[in-house]
Amino acid sequence: MATTTDPPLLLYDLLSSLQPPQWSPHTLRTRLLLNYLNIPFRTEFLSYPDIEPTLADLGLEGVEPVGGWERGPGWTVPVLLVPGGEGEGEAVSGTWGILGWVQKHWPEKATMLGDLEMAKAIGQKIFEEVITPARTVIWPVLPHILDERGQVYFRQSRQRWLGKDIESLLAPVEEQERIWAELRTTLRGLQPSGGERFLGGDGGPGYADFILVACLGWIKAVCPADWARIMAKDQDEGAEVSWLRSVWDGCEKWMV
Repeated sequence: MATTTDPPLLLYDLLSSLQPPQWSPHTLRTRLLLNYLNIPFRTEFLSYPDIEPTLADLGLEGVEPVGGWERGPGWTVPVLLVPGGEGEGEAVSGTWGILGWVQKHWPEKATMLGDLEMAKAIGQKIFEEVITPARTVIWPVLPHILDERGQVYFRQSRQRWLGKDIESLLAPVEEQERIWAELRTTLRGLQPSGGERFLGGDGGPGYADFILVACLGWIKAVCPADWARIMAKDQDEGAEVSWLRSVWDGCEKWMV
């Protein structure tokens, strides 16, 4: 969300050919956080090959790969650049790093984010049981939403990490359907047992909801038809929309 606040916070996000461009489950989470807490920021979208030189110039060190892959990116977004009074700024890296920075500088606002220990558990579950297995159905088709330079970088980098083309990850149609069905079951299984709309409780969404909605936003950006099936309600559901759709509708306005 661009603002005229001076000095502005600058969020580094991942570029795509979509309108609006945001699509990454990690940067969407930070975008939801900042907008929900009404913390003004502006965005610079980076193509994949520009991430490393841009962040290295800020003095950030590379990070260790996660998620079971032997190799991974040395530099990742989101990164929040915080200007300093003398022209020197602080670069805050990663979703949890940015959350910690928000807690430090806006402690009263951070109380609106709900149970953060629960959010960490939800985040770990989504990463392990949704984002990681979903790569086999999302990565092979993801380049079509990227800018031209990003497409080339994504294909080449993943081929180096995996030792094979990303298209080879794509399973037969029947296996893809099974994977999507399991992902839907996992995501719907996060619904609170007490009937609350949000993971953060009836008082409104919390950070756990932002982790969930950011993951759904990633799926929608790359595979909109599969997203629609995930969001659809079952025939025996009495509500007007599915629980996932209710959470999405309650948070979507903060994804801008």
